[in-house]
Amino acid sequence: MYVVEGQITIRRNLQEFIGQFGVFHSVQQSYDDFEGEHTTSEVHMAVASSERLLSLTTRGMRRSGQIPENAVPEQITSLEQAEKYAQAQNKVVSLTRHFLPNLGVLLDAQVPENTELLGGVASLWKERRAPTPYVYLVARGRLLAEVEYTPEEGWLHTSHELEGMRIKKGIMAPGIKRYNQKVQVEKGFYNRPLPPLKNSLR
Repeated sequence: MYVVEGQITIRRNLQEFIGQFGVFHSVQQSYDDFEGEHTTSEVHMAVASSERLLSLTTRGMRRSGQIPENAVPEQITSLEQAEKYAQAQNKVVSLTRHFLPNLGVLLDAQVPENTELLGGVASLWKERRAPTPYVYLVARGRLLAEVEYTPEEGWLHTSHELEGMRIKKGIMAPGIKRYNQKVQVEKGFYNRPLPPLKNSLR
């Protein structure tokens, strides 16, 4: 059993916002503590296909104070405007396969339609699970690969010298993740050709 674990950062394609109507409101707050001065940002926004629909969408947001009553809707006509509405989001990736996957192809397939991939990291493990692959009490894993995505270079292996193993114990099944994880490192555990990786650019 092969296990892919990681996280990808995605956002809607900017072209998807062109022609729509939006309201955007951002508030910055500063505070001091023992570590110094900090600034936090809170963003509230809404996008709809028409001004009327946008008014209905934001009615509750105005009542709750998330958006000021005098906030003026705007029609999104440029990529610069769309930039502020296309907020990046992180998506956790956790996949299992019976056969050695092509990491680049598999991870690209996790990007929803009309969405662009901004970044990501992932690890590939080979696990032996007992008593069954999907409902098990013990999983012993060997690290096979670690990859990282950048828009300039696509998916790339981060190292050719990998080392590591892990043991997970507990009650594990689809929809149930209850385990105690122990991580052990063994020098020179892997130093061999890495699994196939399609260096794709989106």
